[in-house]
Amino acid sequence: IGDWSSDVCSSDLFFVSLAVMLALGTITTTYTISAVILRQVPMWLTDITHSAMYVPTKFIFRIGMIPACCFMMLVWSAVGTMLKDYGGKVIRTLGIVSCCFLILSSSVIEGDGTTPWAVHIFGATGYFIISIITHSLVVAHLKYAPENLRETLTTKRIVLLLEFIVVLVDSFAGAMHLPKQAGPLCEWTLTFLNMTFLHTFVHDFLANGVTVNINVSSSTMPVYAPELTASDTVVVDIHPLPLKGAEKDIGLYALAQKA
Repeated sequence: IGDWSSDVCSSDLFFVSLAVMLALGTITTTYTISAVILRQVPMWLTDITHSAMYVPTKFIFRIGMIPACCFMMLVWSAVGTMLKDYGGKVIRTLGIVSCCFLILSSSVIEGDGTTPWAVHIFGATGYFIISIITHSLVVAHLKYAPENLRETLTTKRIVLLLEFIVVLVDSFAGAMHLPKQAGPLCEWTLTFLNMTFLHTFVHDFLANGVTVNINVSSSTMPVYAPELTASDTVVVDIHPLPLKGAEKDIGLYALAQKA
């Protein structure tokens, strides 16, 4: 039995998990190598950028973060589709743009004094600002969405509130000239919060659908359709499933979609 809907949902879940694990795995790996193993930078507390400035971590950072950003773009594209009736187009665009800023920031880090700091800071700051704006739009629009899409709304609100608090603390620390470790601590915290918000979409993708049970010759065929909700009227097309080399069709597959 083939089911195109569940395939789409599975790939969305895969991209979310891969993006989060690759991003967090990259920054923790570069920190561990540069600060703990090679002692190229202070262990407490080096920011993400300086953890990725020297050999070999600058190569590891690029190899990990740039693909992670590409996967994040795919996640935001899927989120835009999921929220197509609730500001999805704007959310998709801003999410993808934020990833472009992060790619720019990650691509220019060098440890030989040639890092274009204006470009790097522009990219990193743009990423965080646009990400928080995008998160705010998601939270604002989700309250009008169906119940199955609001199950993680409270979690998203808490993460967004913490993001705003971290930004305010970081701004206050800079203005008050607090110890230099305050800035890196805020950067690490904001990054983990950002990835936490992204990972909440795993549950949303799982919840964004229904299973339609189709009775065929006294047998029940479950078809998962993530673009449907329980209140939708469903049209199901049943088709023969040919097998290469067989003399006749030996199975069925079903496509479920809105009427």
